[in-house]
Amino acid sequence: MGSVWLGTWPQMDRVNAQQELLELPESIIPHSILALGYPMDKQVDIPDKSKLESDKIHYEKW
Repeated sequence: MGSVWLGTWPQMDRVNAQQELLELPESIIPHSILALGYPMDKQVDIPDKSKLESDKIHYEKW
């Protein structure tokens, strides 16, 4: 699994863009985004998704 940390704070143009893109409530201020994923160029065993706590995973929007 790979990851990359995408900084947001304190660049308010990035903060505002992420709030709009993700439809966040005004009380939620994004400080960063963490992207996770599997590389396309390597064969990896992807974990069984049924073991994930789906209520803790958000896709694209709050």
